[in-house]
Amino acid sequence: MAKVSELYDVTWEEMRDKMRKWREENSRNSEQIVEVGEELINEYASKLGDDIWIIYEQVMIAALDYGRDDLALFCLQELRRQFPGSHRVKRLTGMRFEAMERYDDAIQLYDRILHEDPTNTAARKRKIAIRKAQGKNVEAIRELNEYLEQFVGDQEAWHELAELYINEHE
Repeated sequence: MAKVSELYDVTWEEMRDKMRKWREENSRNSEQIVEVGEELINEYASKLGDDIWIIYEQVMIAALDYGRDDLALFCLQELRRQFPGSHRVKRLTGMRFEAMERYDDAIQLYDRILHEDPTNTAARKRKIAIRKAQGKNVEAIRELNEYLEQFVGDQEAWHELAELYINEHE
């Protein structure tokens, strides 16, 4: 397969900047992120400095979405090596469990994160996402209500709760 840099005549800096732009825009263009990110990781990792870590995370999530578990695992292993014990990396491990439909393992991992840090909103939201993926809307509603008792200003969570209530009562 042709390299992105050769195919589109772009530099590694332009590829890095494109990845940053996609992150800032919360783009869910997993295929492109995987293509550009994989080349950055494989060909230009030494030039990326500390940007490499956020790129590993971005590519890992896109790889899960795109069905590239091999790439997701590689990125996760690099992040684990650099940040052992990090809650953020543990959450990424949980997301990989989710992609593999190992929901119980993911929930146990998120529960451990929350035991160590009860304010970890990302782990709480991942648990809610699992309940939704399992079709357990009543449990998702319960957990979302508990979340909103502590984080009342989270507008996205209020919107999610409203959608769950509407779906549950249709």
